[in-house]
This record gives sequence, C-alpha cells and structure tokens, in this order.
Amino acid sequence: MSYKDMFRKEQRFSFRKFSFGLASAVIANVILGGAIANSPVVHANTVTEAETAVAPANQDLGNETKTEEEPKEPIEAARTDMENRAAEILPEALNASVTNQAPVIPTIGDLPKDASGQNVHGKATDNKIYRVVYVFGNVAGTTETEDGKQNVAPTFNRNDATKTFPITDPDSDIQTISYEVPADVASYTLDDPNSIVTNGTSPGPVSYLDGPNGSATLTQDGYLTGSFPWGAGDLAGRRIKVTDATGNTTKSNPFYMVAYTVKPVDDKPLAVSNSSELTEQAIFDKLVVDKSAKTTSNSAPVIDSSNYKHSIAGYRTVNSDGTKTETVEETNLSDFPTEGKYEVRVKTTNVYGQTIYNWIPVNAYKLDTAKDAEIRKYTDNQAPIHAIMQIGQAGEKAAVILKDIPSDFSIENFNLKDGVADELAKRNLEFVRNDAVATTDTDGDGAKEGIVGYIQPKTGGANSGVATYTGSNNLTYGFTYKAVETKDKANATEAKTLELDYTILFIDTKAPVMTPKSEYIRFVGEEYTVSVPGTDNAFLNTGKLNGTLSILKDGESGSLVSSDLGTNTKITSELDPTGATANQGDDGQSSTKFNVKITGTGPATEGTGTYKLRVGEDNYPFGPEGKLVDGNKPENVGLTSVKVTFVKHATVSTPVSVENPANLTPEEKAAVIAQIKKDNADNERLKGLPDSAFTVNSDGTVSVDYSAGGVNVDGATDIIKNATTNLADTRNEAKAEIDTKLAEHKKAIEAKRDEAFSKIDDDISLRAEQRQAAKDAVAAAAGDALKELDNKATEAKEKIDKATTASEINDAKTNGEINLDSAEAVGEKAINQSKRNRQRTKA
Repeated sequence: MSYKDMFRKEQRFSFRKFSFGLASAVIANVILGGAIANSPVVHANTVTEAETAVAPANQDLGNETKTEEEPKEPIEAARTDMENRAAEILPEALNASVTNQAPVIPTIGDLPKDASGQNVHGKATDNKIYRVVYVFGNVAGTTETEDGKQNVAPTFNRNDATKTFPITDPDSDIQTISYEVPADVASYTLDDPNSIVTNGTSPGPVSYLDGPNGSATLTQDGYLTGSFPWGAGDLAGRRIKVTDATGNTTKSNPFYMVAYTVKPVDDKPLAVSNSSELTEQAIFDKLVVDKSAKTTSNSAPVIDSSNYKHSIAGYRTVNSDGTKTETVEETNLSDFPTEGKYEVRVKTTNVYGQTIYNWIPVNAYKLDTAKDAEIRKYTDNQAPIHAIMQIGQAGEKAAVILKDIPSDFSIENFNLKDGVADELAKRNLEFVRNDAVATTDTDGDGAKEGIVGYIQPKTGGANSGVATYTGSNNLTYGFTYKAVETKDKANATEAKTLELDYTILFIDTKAPVMTPKSEYIRFVGEEYTVSVPGTDNAFLNTGKLNGTLSILKDGESGSLVSSDLGTNTKITSELDPTGATANQGDDGQSSTKFNVKITGTGPATEGTGTYKLRVGEDNYPFGPEGKLVDGNKPENVGLTSVKVTFVKHATVSTPVSVENPANLTPEEKAAVIAQIKKDNADNERLKGLPDSAFTVNSDGTVSVDYSAGGVNVDGATDIIKNATTNLADTRNEAKAEIDTKLAEHKKAIEAKRDEAFSKIDDDISLRAEQRQAAKDAVAAAAGDALKELDNKATEAKEKIDKATTASEINDAKTNGEINLDSAEAVGEKAINQSKRNRQRTKA
C-alpha cells in the first residue's frame, strides 16, 4: 500500500480537524523517536497482530504458511513530514475528534508451566513459549457430563465461568468475531506481537474454535460457548480476529486450546473406617488430571488446581449384586453412609464454566453391632455396641463381624492393634481370628456380613472360660485393617491402615455374696461399727459399692437402718484393696472385694436381733428398654441374715485377791470369774461365756472377749476394772507404810533425845562429869527406844508377810502402826525419866 493510499477519499479530513488517533501517533512519534511504527493500533483497513502463536491439533506450527501480505512501502516519508508539521498542527490536533478506533482484545491464555513452575514450550516440537487455554475435552471411561453422558465434551456455561476474555471497542461497532489457524511463525518473542516473523504463509480461517464443524465460540463479553470435543491431550492453535464497522481489524495473540479431563486414578475403592476418614481431600485425591500425551502434544505442562474446582454432589449405594441405586443429592459428607459400598459423585467445574462428574467408589468398613433392642435393655449409651458379654458366665464369646464385606477383603490383613491383646488378657479374653471369612446376611438387607473371628474367654487358670471386669462398663478394643487402595500399591506393607473400634458391653446379673459373722456383739450406749465383708464376680467401681444398702428387720421399712440398732446409724460401703489386681489397669482402685459398714450408737437397752442385710451393686446395666422392679431400676441384690446383740459393761463389787495377776493359780482365776458372773447375773451373754473368754491382766483388770461365746462370732471386748487385788502389791504397800511410820517415830525419838541434851548443856549447876553422866543416861534411853521401834516394825512386816488376804495384811499393818506408836511413847517417857533421875542425883 502506497503512502497516498493511506488517505483515501473516505478517510480524508482537514488538518484543522485532525484525527485524535493520528495526533496521538504524531505526538508519540515525536516524543519517542519513531516508536509509533511499532504500535499495534492500525487504522484504515490495516491489521493489528498481537499474537502468541499456538500450533493447531495434529499440526506443526512450523509448517504453517501465512498468505496475508505485510505493507510493502515504508512510511518513513510520512513520518518526516509529520514531524516537520507537528508543532504547527498539535494544538488543533489535540482538540480534534477521533474518526474510529480499533477493537481491543486482551491477552488470551496462560503461560504453560511444568511441575517446577518454570515456563515450558507450548508444544514438544517447538522451541517457542506460547500461551495456552486449558478446557475440558471429551470425557472418557466413567466420567460424565452434567446431563449424564459419556464420551462427549461438556458445554461451556457462562453462569459457572470465572475466567473470561472480554473484547472492548470504544466505538461499540464490532461487526464480526472470527477465528483462524495462525500462520507459520518462524520466530516469536513472548507477548511481543511485533516480534512475529513468518514465512509468508497466510492464516487459515476456521469456523469455530474447535474446528470447521464445531460449536465453540468466544462472545464479545469474553465467555466461551459451545463445547470442545477433542481428546484429552489434543491441542489446537487458534487466534481471534475482530473487525469493526469501519473495517478496523484486531487480532489476538495466538494461543493453544488444550483439551483435558479429570478422571479417577483407578477403580480401587477409597477405604474408610469412620466418618472422620471420609474427607473431601481423601475423595479428591482419588482423581487425576488426564492430558494423555499425543504425538504432537507436550506432556510437560502441568494443569494445576487453579484451573478447576472439585465439590461433592451426592452418592449412590452399590448393592451386593453390583446394581446401583438412584443418586442421592447430598453435599454434606457427615450424612453419607457409614458402612458398605457406595460411590461418591464429584463435580468438577473449570474456570470457563464446563462441568464434568466422576464417581469415586468407597468401601466403608464398619463392624456389625449388636441388636439395638437388646442393647437398650442394658444401656442408653448411644455409642456403638458390637457385642454383649456376661461377666463370670461360661460359654460367652463375641463375634467380630464386618458389615457388607467387600469382595477384595483380605482376612490376613485384619489384626488387633498393638497392645490390645494385653488389654484383653486383663479381662481373661483373647481374639481368635478365623482362617477364612464366614459370610452371611445377618440383617436381611441382601448384603453379606463377614465373621472374621471371635473375642472369647481364655481357658485355664482361676477364671477359666469366663470373662472378668466391671459389669456394665463398655470396653473398646481396636483392630487394624490394611486396605490396598490403588493399583500402584500391590502389597499390604504399602497399604492404607484403617482402625476399627470394637466395643463390648459387659453385663453382670449376679448379686454380691456377703459373708457375715454368726453374731455381732456390741455395747449398749456406745459408738460401734459392724463390718460385713462381701465379694462380687466383677470388679466394682472405685471407692465404694454404689448400689442400695439397708439393714432392717422383717416388716420394717421407711429407713435404711433398723431403729433397734441404736441412734445416729449409717450404712456405707468401701472397697477392700486386697481384691484389686495389678492387671486391672486402674492402679488398684477397683476390687472384687468390699465391706459394708453399719455404724451408730448402741441402744440404751440390751437385746439381740436378726436383720436382713440388703446389698445391691451397681453393675446391673439398665437401659431405656429395661424392666423396672417395683418401679425402680433393678440391681443385683443379695439379702443376708445378720445377728446383732447389745450387752452392758460388766462390773465387780468385791475385788478378788490374788497373789500375782500375771500368774494366777486355777483357784484364783476361778474365783475371779465366779465373782464377775455373780456380780453380773443379769447378763446372759456374759454368763454363757467359757473361762477362755476371761483374761486377768497384770494391772488387776479383767478382759472379757465376747467373740469366744460361739463359732465365728464378732464380739466386743469388755474391760472390768478393780476385779482383782494383787496381794504382793498390797503387802509391799503395807510394808512401805510401816517403814514410813517407823521413820516418823525414830525422828521423834531422836528429836526428844536432842532436846534433852540441849537442856543438860544449858544446866550450869552441873559439873562436867555430872553433865556427861546425864547425857549418857539420855542416850542410853533413846537408844533403847530406837531399837524397840525397829523391833516393832520388823514384827509388823513379818505379820504382813504371813497374811493371806488383803484384810489380814491391813490388820497386820494397822497393828504394827499401833505398836510403833506405843514404842515411841515408851521411848520418850524413858528419855524424860533418865533426865529427871540425873537431876535428883545432883541434888
């Protein structure tokens, strides 16, 4: 096209009304030094090519030819002329109106990247990087379109599209949007349309984006329509061409349309054992992008998840004969089946609004539970109960059953979790796995359940053939199953490990066994405790027995303890730690042994009563369907007769003298017992005691053990004070009193003597020899008196030793004291007399 042709008649205009577009070009050319030559905006029937070349399907872009001619004459002359006149026309040019502007097409497609995130070639045989548009092509296998069709391409739905390529035109006069196969591109710099160099081959027009006979188009507002029925991995080189009403034409960057789909990894089911394992991520991980490499494709580009979005659309169950039910439109995985085989419908929508669906098979492994009606007899706990087992009863065993067992189930991969065998052993249980699965339809739903083994009591030992534990408690034991989920994992060591819980409801219908003494004897008016031991076939809860306890006479009601048992009475229980075991796993806090205690203050009067001890233990399980007993929840109840006697403390009015309480003679002990029974003639229980029940203590008290009154009697022990008198102690006490009296009298004699000496010394009328003779006489008299006192004391002690009773000892002591008094009086008189005699001699 020549320079003059640039301004045809229909396109001429006054320089005073210069086109704004041209003025802009001139300004840019002046300022940027000719950069306008590279502008993609071209008016007057010229073409703008902003292209990123992409090869068409099954076609090498290097072999394409482009027939459209490039401008043959340069525009340098025009540029020079414009530059010379730019200053003159610029003010008017800035105010000039635009004749027409070309449409604008955004960059179409994304940069293809490999797994490392690096840009890669658009096609394996081309060393240039081109943009790509990833769309769903034909689905294959079990993948479906939105209307349930297979082996077809899904349509583009603008309502679901999140990515568009809107075409804009300032003049809003776009007339046509067409498509072409890009011409052969010899060289190209990414996203630089002006860098395209071709071999002169013209672009090939194509009716639709997906080919001459297709349906895929691009709307002006940027939405894809129709479908792209190409195989996964196929790609088509395309370019958009837009022409407006004045003939302005804009071309997009060349790009590849790459077909792909999403499909299941393989036909292996997703294995789950509980609802927490059925997650969206686990389901979506069973899907893979399919862009199967073709001979002209490049398998390196990675179609990441930003190009599509998965969501849960529902499920359908799979019957044992392979038939499938209608789809349940459900998006909440918590409402999906928890057992058996079913398929999850996954919806996948790409950024251009295409939607496809896939079915992901699921094997939900679940252990079969006991019949709900039976469970509810014993518990209202809503947790799954898989078996009910009686405590302490032979022949019990619990079947471990898998619901709707899959055909690919491998019994060798089903085992107890680590440590569970030890937990079972604590209850005298073990798991015995079958050699092969025993299949049966236990619930009549047409699906087969599989018995993989049994939990059953061990044989041998103290609890051979029976289970032990805490009655109604639920105990859960864990199993593992290694499920092969993918064809790439061929053995169990690489398989997914599922965990399955198996809960046994242990029930106890046996009453506790109480072993009371034949009789309990306590004292009237005193605090007492009666403890009755008991045992149970199961371990009891920590701390105490939680069942109902009472002790009443026949016909009594309205209280827990009979009024005949005194006041401030209570009945309680406590566990006996001797019934605990280290294997129980609770640090010895539970036990099979316990004690029931009755406490209170004994009644005011004596008496014997027989009572019924009611012991109910809390191991009897009771659920909403259980039957009430007398309007109350049932217990395992034991009724046991208990005999209780209250007696008075014994007293003795006349102590019995004995030589040595620690070593009584038979005669002495008989005398003591006889005296006690005589003084307590109204105590029948005491009178009936054998001699062995009485013990004379070294302190003179007597212990009376009422337990000796019969076989297996729990009797209190009475202590009788002052029941005996110890003669040896009495003698010693009497002698001590004699010695005390002797010392007093000797002191008095010596005082009398010293008084006489003083008076003699004070007498000045006496010569020295007289004074000495007087003193000698007094001293002799005092000496005789002291000797007499010693004699009297000795005589008294001798008589005390010879006494055989306490009264005789007392008499001997009293007489001795009298004799000492007399001896003192005689001695003092003798001292006085000797003093007077000496005074008469002087005269």
